[in-house]
Amino acid sequence: MTLLEELFRPLWGIAPILREESLEITVNGVKYPVSEYITKVICEDIDEASDKCFDKDVTDDSLISFENQFVTEIAAYLVTVIFARETLWDILSQDKAELA
Repeated sequence: MTLLEELFRPLWGIAPILREESLEITVNGVKYPVSEYITKVICEDIDEASDKCFDKDVTDDSLISFENQFVTEIAAYLVTVIFARETLWDILSQDKAELA
């Protein structure tokens, strides 16, 4: 399973509850609001210089085109944004603005 799948696949089931800002996750002993953690991972893992970049954890399998799999996994994020735009999409825009 790729990092992309690990992040996005669960979103199909939890999308409706992600609009709750008080929903938290503990990762390596650190508590994060779930939407903040998802946004953090996305920002880290779309950076081509990162060793965790989504496309670096993919093996070449002639039966599966990664590009098609990427579209499938990103669809979960897009559906989730419909449910939780304020906690996922809007915060992503703010994070990128702060980096500029």
